[in-house]
Amino acid sequence: ALPPFRFLEAVVRMPGGEHIGVPELKARITRGDAKVTAVVTSLLRATVMAKRVAAIRALREVKLATALGDLTAALKAKEREVRLAAVETLAFFPSAGASHALSEALEKDEDEVVRFEVATVMAAMPDMSAKVTGLKYFLSSTQVERKAKAIESLKANPFPEARPHLLPLLKDSEPKIRKAAVDALVASVDGAVLDALKDVMSGDTEAEVREAA
Repeated sequence: ALPPFRFLEAVVRMPGGEHIGVPELKARITRGDAKVTAVVTSLLRATVMAKRVAAIRALREVKLATALGDLTAALKAKEREVRLAAVETLAFFPSAGASHALSEALEKDEDEVVRFEVATVMAAMPDMSAKVTGLKYFLSSTQVERKAKAIESLKANPFPEARPHLLPLLKDSEPKIRKAAVDALVASVDGAVLDALKDVMSGDTEAEVREAA
């Protein structure tokens, strides 16, 4: 019966034996009912993976001020499903603590699936440092399409902090990446960018890249 409330007709047995419907549960969550928040907190520390994942996902609607510690701890769980749920839910808790925990996960988690999700969440965060960290993961990818997609996003939504990470891509081995980097840099031109583009105009081996510059 926890959010996202897929079982709207369910009846919930609360601690102490009280039975309530899901609409009442939703109302109590909205009010920050102490008993409900205590149950969610206990589930965050459950040993049964399914219960823990459900509680982590519930936090997208049950904004517990004390949950950040449990979510950051979940980033180090041995089960991939728990770590992924924590990453996705931390997107709803934008803060310096969340950004730091995600940065650490991006650096240390050995599962590429988890790192990809961490980078995706960070690239969409309002904190500029977190955003750049997430984008750096994609811009340094060995997968051309993944890298190109990240560059395209910077062309649509340019910001100065991304320039130092775009400039090296003007010398990427893939012409598609070099041209995409040119297009993205044009969206936020300054002196350093102009100098880099001049080098591309005079030195790139691909006519299409030179013309774009």
